[in-house]
Formats: sequence, structure tokens, C-alpha cells
Amino acid sequence: MKLDFRTFVSSKDLVVCEDHFTEDCFKEDLKSKLMGTKPRKLLKDDAVPTIFSFRPPPKIRLSSINRIAPSIARQVRKSLYRHI
Repeated sequence: MKLDFRTFVSSKDLVVCEDHFTEDCFKEDLKSKLMGTKPRKLLKDDAVPTIFSFRPPPKIRLSSINRIAPSIARQVRKSLYRHI
């Protein structure tokens, strides 16, 4: 899913993967430390996601598309005929 920041609406139900935060964005889980349970990664109140890897889609040559397209069409036809 591609985000459009012009129409983005924040919500308390939205989450961001921990991979987008640096280690200094997390605080120590004191409760788990005291209870002897597995620590959770807790974000600091002022944490901001800063790690992103936007990769452009791979470039595909037209010759590759022309070569692959007939085999894809055959696979689609076969799968359609199986369900008739």
C-alpha cells in the first residue's frame, strides 16, 4: 500500500514497524525487568520513525515483457479451463 501524505489521517490504531526506529528511540521496559519476563520494545514519547528504504520498482525491458507475456496468458487460460 502506498501512502499519500496529502490525504493521510493519523490515528491511535495505526502502528509503525520497529525497523523504522533507531535504537535510541526505545526506552527500557522496567516492568519486565522487575517481573523477570521477556522485555518489550517500548517507544519513547518523542520517538519519530526515521529509517525508510524506498526502492523504485525494478525496470523491466520491453523485450522481457514480450517474451514472458505469452506464457502468462497460457497459464491464465489453463487455470480458467480447469474451473469450467
